[in-house]
Amino acid sequence: MPQHYKFTAVPDIFASFAADCAADPKLKIKTQPDLALLPRAYESDGPSSAGKSQWERFAAYVGWLNERAEDGVCYKVLYLTRHGQGWHNVVHERVGTEEWDNNLSKLDGDGTLSWSDAHLTPEGQSQATALSSFWTSLISSGAPIPERLYTSPLTRCLETTDHIWRPIFAARALPFSPIIKENLREQITDHTCDRRSPLARIRELFPAYTVEDGFTEEDGLWRADVWEPLGDHCVRKQRVLEDIFAREEGAADFLSLSIHSFAIAVILHVCGAEMFRVSEGTSIGILVRAEKVDAPPTFEVGDRLEGF
Repeated sequence: MPQHYKFTAVPDIFASFAADCAADPKLKIKTQPDLALLPRAYESDGPSSAGKSQWERFAAYVGWLNERAEDGVCYKVLYLTRHGQGWHNVVHERVGTEEWDNNLSKLDGDGTLSWSDAHLTPEGQSQATALSSFWTSLISSGAPIPERLYTSPLTRCLETTDHIWRPIFAARALPFSPIIKENLREQITDHTCDRRSPLARIRELFPAYTVEDGFTEEDGLWRADVWEPLGDHCVRKQRVLEDIFAREEGAADFLSLSIHSFAIAVILHVCGAEMFRVSEGTSIGILVRAEKVDAPPTFEVGDRLEGF
């Protein structure tokens, strides 16, 4: 029987940009200095904290929280990254939302460009490479390197993971084997950019990656005429977080998830945090308290998600 959790974003750890995005519906947040980790003291600070960086003290605080957590409770930091620019993003921006939603999004491409399970554009590759440099610098200032890499199975996320983390792991002689999880996918729409490639193709292009158990050869979730209800998307993100937290119980406290814009928003929603939009090729952080419960929580969708 699967383990259920109640997830709560711990406040006053990372800055929230929800108010900024609410004030400007077109605003998309980019990666912030220090990943927007707020400068503050922690209950775990002591004489040995003198001279340590904010990130070193925060990492010690996460360990301190887990050492003192009651039974059934744990804390993990999620590094959430939106993939770099994909070809579907380019076409959507070029033709506008109405033409994209009503026509082009239903096609595999236009004879010149292909956006079915879209790949990164050269700009998207550059964004991911820039993020790799950002993370290299952040890690050198004390941010823990992620102990596990998770990714959506869509090609733009697999490529983003590779561009960001492969050089960082190689420089430290660490094994690079990101875990592909089906339920990290974006909201499943009738757009072909949300249809994933067959498993054989994924294995061919990304042989170093580990595929979760139960991953099917063909995409069993995508339908040409169906949009996933928002409530179902929340349930899917709840389940994938439960899978990850159960798998990493007592193991990894700092995890990287390479995912999608609305997937990030829904994870924030599932964790009770205020949502905000992020640009392509952007990383944010969230400290999550997970408490084991007997039944999965239910979620109010309402206007918060409908209008996001």
